Amino acid sequence: MRQQYSNVKQGYAHLKSIVINMAIRGIIMRKKLSIFSLLISCFLAAPALFAQDDDFDANFVAPRAKVAPGLGWDPTDLAIKTYGVNPIGLTGGDDEDGEKNNFYYTGFLRAPLNMGIGTNQTLNGDGMGGKKLHAPPVIPDSSYLDWRYTNLHGGPWAEIRFTYGNTKVNGNVTLATYNMTAGGYEKLAAQLGISEGFVSLALPGLFNGRGGVVANVGIFSARYGAAGRYDAGIYDTYLFGATKVAGEQVRLYFDVAPKVTLHFEQGFGGKIEVAPFMPYELKDEGGAIVTNSDTGANVPNPLGDAPWAPYGGSDWEQGDTFLHHEHLGVSIDDKLFIGAHLMHAFSVDSDSFNPQYGSKLNAHIINVGMDIRLRDFFFGDAYLGYAHTDLENPLRLGGALEALHSTDGWAWSQNFFKPGSIDPSGGSASMTATDGSATGTIDSISFEYDLSIAKLLWHPKEFWGQDKDVLISVFGMMNFINSDSPLFSAATKKLKWGASAQWIPIKWFGVGARWDSVNPDMDNNKLSFNTLSANLLFQTDFITHETFTIQYSKYFNGSDVMPGYPWNADGANGAMRPDDHVITMGASMWW
Repeated sequence: MRQQYSNVKQGYAHLKSIVINMAIRGIIMRKKLSIFSLLISCFLAAPALFAQDDDFDANFVAPRAKVAPGLGWDPTDLAIKTYGVNPIGLTGGDDEDGEKNNFYYTGFLRAPLNMGIGTNQTLNGDGMGGKKLHAPPVIPDSSYLDWRYTNLHGGPWAEIRFTYGNTKVNGNVTLATYNMTAGGYEKLAAQLGISEGFVSLALPGLFNGRGGVVANVGIFSARYGAAGRYDAGIYDTYLFGATKVAGEQVRLYFDVAPKVTLHFEQGFGGKIEVAPFMPYELKDEGGAIVTNSDTGANVPNPLGDAPWAPYGGSDWEQGDTFLHHEHLGVSIDDKLFIGAHLMHAFSVDSDSFNPQYGSKLNAHIINVGMDIRLRDFFFGDAYLGYAHTDLENPLRLGGALEALHSTDGWAWSQNFFKPGSIDPSGGSASMTATDGSATGTIDSISFEYDLSIAKLLWHPKEFWGQDKDVLISVFGMMNFINSDSPLFSAATKKLKWGASAQWIPIKWFGVGARWDSVNPDMDNNKLSFNTLSANLLFQTDFITHETFTIQYSKYFNGSDVMPGYPWNADGANGAMRPDDHVITMGASMWW
């Protein structure tokens, strides 16, 4: 067996020069093909890079004591079996193997106050001037479901997961909200209640100690294409998708050689039910549109804009939505991961007897691509991914797949297939059942690189925050949109990118700066904006996970920049002019 691994080492080393040539040639190629070629080259190059390791031809490592990390984030991440983390109450006493049932909980909270400083003028010049305070701030990147979202001023969020079981079998229930009523009002749509409930099974030594299986069944979220080391990344979104369905997910992994693991993951599920349909127009009991007796205009549906009502889009009625996804990849030393991904949300419940609101149409969103991830290296954590998304009648889909700041089909349409330049005198034209401009393709590139200078300089000694440090991050996303519809008039190229640095001179204090550039239409810089932010961070200790933040952001807005939800329109008065200054103070913690 030792001789076999020696031969593998020599073979991979022999391929190295070929692989490097492929990578160089891939970089030279244009646009999406260059990224795809680069990822393929990295897929082939990874074993060659580790072929120089003296331990490559040694005997197999000892059987895994815990589940190997996968190609995405498991539904149980930050709850149980998280790679490298021992949750509270999981071990201790006479339960060193983690097989004794325990009840415990983990969670996260973020409680900020975001204040904007601007005017009460609209984009067309109406309204009062002078300095005004706004909460929430009137800014373009305020909404999580807006492509322009930067996560600079994330709103309130709290999530608690209760778990009962052991490291092999456990049940999980999650409570979540994005509004804390004591500081706002009782916004019913923000109270997510029991958002997840599922049972997880983990058998890390199933294949004679060389591999295992993880299965999740119930209602949960499996996430792929996250750019961050521990989360969705700076922009808090996913390149391939987070599942939002009831169903199953199974992942298999197998150690084929020391430090080399193959992965296969799959899942299937569906929405228990989609959001109810609320058309723009008010209808009587017979289904006829109600009109104004004086003007003859259609009477708007008062529930369409009700802040407490669930929103499934007011253009087309959502159909029964299902999702399947498959993933194949390889990891090296649990540090380098290269994966290929397919995620397919679809609806096939078209009704030819009811042609209104798109219900006669089937629909799909197919997201396919590759990514490469580096984690826990002394020279930093990195992510690079490419995705090709094919959409057909996405307005008919419920929110089974969350990716690229979009969930339900209406969000995909709004982010990628509606013009970004909206009439400042009030709102935008709605799509109708005959508007096919929400059908097309999106090619996306996402990257992030995070570096700890102290970890780099301390190497090979382990660094975990016991000394001063400088943290540096660069990140970005680019999208190419295409549609054959003659009605398509939205942006064809989008780009946002940024960089940040955080100096931590002592373990309880840090000072940082961040730059963001957001270009929702590369052919119209009037819609672009930039931000420059400075912040102060306070932490009692790096071992605990609480942070107190004070941040100031200066916005440099283009002349046609629209604010995000809920300030994007104000009836006949038009949209408000975005604020130029934002101050944030708040606290966050995870446990």
